[in-house]
Amino acid sequence: MITVEDKNRLNTYCSKCQEAKYEKIEVPKENGKIFEIVVSRACRCEREAYEREEELKKKKELEEYRKYAIEIEKYREYTFDKDNRLDKEISESCRKYVENFEKLRTRSIGLLFYGGIGTGKTYYAHAIANALIDKGYRVKSTSLVDVLQLEFEGKQKEIEYILASEIIVLDDIGAERQTLYAEEKRYKFINRATALNKILILTTNLTLKEIKEMREDTSNLERARVYSRVLEKCMPLKVNSIKQRENNELENRKFMQEILKGR
Repeated sequence: MITVEDKNRLNTYCSKCQEAKYEKIEVPKENGKIFEIVVSRACRCEREAYEREEELKKKKELEEYRKYAIEIEKYREYTFDKDNRLDKEISESCRKYVENFEKLRTRSIGLLFYGGIGTGKTYYAHAIANALIDKGYRVKSTSLVDVLQLEFEGKQKEIEYILASEIIVLDDIGAERQTLYAEEKRYKFINRATALNKILILTTNLTLKEIKEMREDTSNLERARVYSRVLEKCMPLKVNSIKQRENNELENRKFMQEILKGR
């Protein structure tokens, strides 16, 4: 039975949103009868405040994860929102890759950005990485140089952490040492990653012709296997139509000149 106090509560409303602060609910008893009770409820103000708090919490957790996934701070700033789109074809291809990632993921299809120095390969690789992190995928950005260093130091646990990610970004492949030990460990890592169906997003200063030549060069079997795996699993994208760093240099120089002239 609802008391007078309960009835008074039912007439209590939020001073801001004017929604009721209490509501009446029916509770069935074992004998089949129903009795009513008055319970508190969240008004619209409280629900919206809770949603904002949860959103902020999720955003904070996401940014904390991003720090682990992409350790180099400036790479965490490489996003499509900040893309100058000077290379429209590559920019659009990268966006399409993210949009269709679920389909591509079923076949573990990655990307190989190749081209000259300073053309934006690293930028676009990490724009994709950041976009996929925003979508909730597990990403890890590193380099084969760092992976080989971990192998050399016997830090297998750290390598396992890298391989636990769904998408692995390897920057500047081909820049690592060309020794028998390095070739063996490089193949071991790439082979394991592809065997585990990891998505590889790679960048290199090598030309596609050089990569194909190394794939066919059986005098260095380990290296040939590496680039065979790379071309099998990663679609090559040429990024060299615009010298992004030279463009940035010109913009910075112009900015500095304006300051020095007192503008």
